Amino acid sequence: MREQLEKLFNPKSIAAIGASDRQGSVGYVLIRNLLSGSYAGKVYPVNIRHSTVHGRDAFSSIDKIPETVDLAIIAIPAESVPEVVDQCGKAGVQAAVILSAGFVEVGREGSKRFDKIKKIASKYNMRILGPNCMGFINPLLGLNATFLNQKVLPGKIVFLSQSGALGGSILDWAAEQNVGFSHFVSVGAMMNIGFHDLIDYFGTDSHTSSILIYMESLPEARRFMSAARGFSRNKPIILLKSGKSQEGAQATFSHTGTLAGNDAAFSAAFHRAGVVRVNTVAQLFHCAQALAMQPRPENNRLAIITNAGGPGVLATDFLIQQKGRLARLSRETINKLSTVLSVDWSKHNPVDIMGDASAEQYGKALSIVLEDRGVDGVLVIFAPQGISNPVDVAKAIGKISHNSRKPILATWMGEKEVWAARDILESEKVPNYRYPEAAIEVFLYMCSYTLNLQLLHETPGEIPHRFSPDKAEVQRIIDQALGEGRDSLSGEEVRAVLTAFEIPVEESFPAPFETGVGAMNPGKRYELIIGATKDPVFGPIILFGLGGVAMEVFQDRNVGLPPLNMALAMRLIEETKIFQLLKGYKGASGIDLASIQFLLYKFAYLVVDFPEITEIEMNPIAVDEHGGKVLNARLHIEKPLFNKRRQPNAHLVISPYPAQYTRKVKLKNGQTALLRPIRPEDEPMEAQMFTLFSKETVYFRFFGYVPHVTHELLTRFTQIDYDREMAIIAEIQDDPKSPRQMAGVVRLVGDAWNENAEYAIVVADPWQGQGLGGKMTDYILEIAREREIRKVYGSVLSNNEGMIRIFHQKGFSFRQEGYDAYYVELDLEKK
Repeated sequence: MREQLEKLFNPKSIAAIGASDRQGSVGYVLIRNLLSGSYAGKVYPVNIRHSTVHGRDAFSSIDKIPETVDLAIIAIPAESVPEVVDQCGKAGVQAAVILSAGFVEVGREGSKRFDKIKKIASKYNMRILGPNCMGFINPLLGLNATFLNQKVLPGKIVFLSQSGALGGSILDWAAEQNVGFSHFVSVGAMMNIGFHDLIDYFGTDSHTSSILIYMESLPEARRFMSAARGFSRNKPIILLKSGKSQEGAQATFSHTGTLAGNDAAFSAAFHRAGVVRVNTVAQLFHCAQALAMQPRPENNRLAIITNAGGPGVLATDFLIQQKGRLARLSRETINKLSTVLSVDWSKHNPVDIMGDASAEQYGKALSIVLEDRGVDGVLVIFAPQGISNPVDVAKAIGKISHNSRKPILATWMGEKEVWAARDILESEKVPNYRYPEAAIEVFLYMCSYTLNLQLLHETPGEIPHRFSPDKAEVQRIIDQALGEGRDSLSGEEVRAVLTAFEIPVEESFPAPFETGVGAMNPGKRYELIIGATKDPVFGPIILFGLGGVAMEVFQDRNVGLPPLNMALAMRLIEETKIFQLLKGYKGASGIDLASIQFLLYKFAYLVVDFPEITEIEMNPIAVDEHGGKVLNARLHIEKPLFNKRRQPNAHLVISPYPAQYTRKVKLKNGQTALLRPIRPEDEPMEAQMFTLFSKETVYFRFFGYVPHVTHELLTRFTQIDYDREMAIIAEIQDDPKSPRQMAGVVRLVGDAWNENAEYAIVVADPWQGQGLGGKMTDYILEIAREREIRKVYGSVLSNNEGMIRIFHQKGFSFRQEGYDAYYVELDLEKK
């Protein structure tokens, strides 16, 4: 796939099929754009009727071109496209763009054409952008492979748009705002190139610093989630989603379905993947610009420096309204400011430095405020008042921003009088806005990105005690109900299901299902709801919030995606209003939050393990300082649309822990090692394993020395996407009372398309020479074959005799790599 995408976006030769001299046609604009830019590759016009187009020799078909071109761009009537795509495949073309419309958007006949082309593309292993798209632009190559007329500036933003027309309008706006791009891509109907493929491709592109997406629908949610989670740690993914689905808007027969809704599922998914979701086109680009120019804030405490009271007050009001926090300045900061500002300054945040403040005072005030530990970012507001020079102030702010570890945003109010100052701020990489509200929105989106990354890097705690659900009993109950033609379970059956998953339940449930069983009783207990429903895009989604009769009034709830660990369960709880009461408020004792976390954890695995569940609602759940108990519940089921045994997790968009990959092996010294997939909770154990490494072991594994084993490094190793990567650890525990130890870890890191995977292994020094490395290698290669990975490769130092011996034993081929290392490779398709 990468090879095809490389030929698509960086082609050395292009066939323009449908190129025309007829003004006003798509073929005319396309060939004009291809030839009028600075693109240095070859362009071949293809026209069935004319021998020349735009003064160049034209070919009647692609097979007449004297070389195999990298890219075919097709702009012909839809009826002729299948035949032409087949010709492209026979000619060896691996990438194509179909600009033509007339496919799925026009009904049955168009859908048939779409499916036919997709089969042809699969036959020739060809990747197609579109159909019904506007193409793409690569400004760095001077390549405009669209029928748009807009000028696009080079930059480091890639913009992926599901709407061609909107994309064109945004490009026009971006040029006016001096926003540059590494690429613009109109995705069209996404025949076999989806958002996930593009995130994977541009996520490794050195010319791209952030990925912007305009999305209307998401056909392959699991692959999108995998790609987004993989790259959002390093490159901001900022997304504007339109079109709240009809499915999500329609009320269903339970509270959970009604409250969750499809758009809430999108927000929960983006949050889980580390994606920043914005609401307007302007925010899309403002966020990308700010994250590219400024460091991320650690939290949401904003300081405001202004020379006018009114804008400062308005900015404060908007900040609080949007759930931000006004930074509380320390006494030390206030005293320092008093030494450099006039006696009339505000003495608090917002820092009103008065209308006659000089550029020097602006600069000193900014430096002092940035030093305050209670400040996460600063908004500098300048309102022209005929005294201070806006350009001088902008220069002072820009100079300080160079060395700041906290974000600085600016609002220079007005128009002509501050134009030059805005240009200076831009050149100094200080994001600037006409109004303070826009700056605050961007600051809070930057905070959201920081929070998302913290979530991705958070190490979950261990579960309170061992959790061993009786899955066989649950399966028996569900199978019996389905066999009787029922789509719901009785109250007693629901109780039995919850009991099998160790969820505390009342001795009997009221019938019929009621949510008003007991009201909220402050001082003694609270009533919560935990539910799940199947979203048409994301599969099971989990809802947590205030339950009982109060639920309808306050509608306080949060939505997340399974599976959950203890940390994710806590985030689901924390982001509700009821959390303030649950943890204890104004002297009142809180509830047993750990037990509610664990209940969510167990509930999430219930919906993970049983795709038959269409809706389940536990409401109310009575909770107090001793834990929680389900007072009533309902559960609806259906027969899965897939083979549960072959694809047990096909209903999920996030791969759960692959517990099936567990095996015990004997070492030469008689010890037993448990081989199992790594978990996020294993971070402390892996950190301890690092302390057992000799310098030689570290050098052999990392080809150098690792000076500091950081939390960020360990989260990269322990928090993996099981769809793309597999890490098998060797866990050793001499007896039940002794601590568990990680003796080694072997991993395969696959490419985005799971075609090739890189191998790596390390065994801690106390267990070297015990045959563990060979057994772990055998197991990981067995898993690779099961996953249909074609090739496993790696690198090994030439003096690492133990690993070289293992590679020879397993049938790897060797190639010299530099003077002190080998590149090794194993073709699994030959085994």
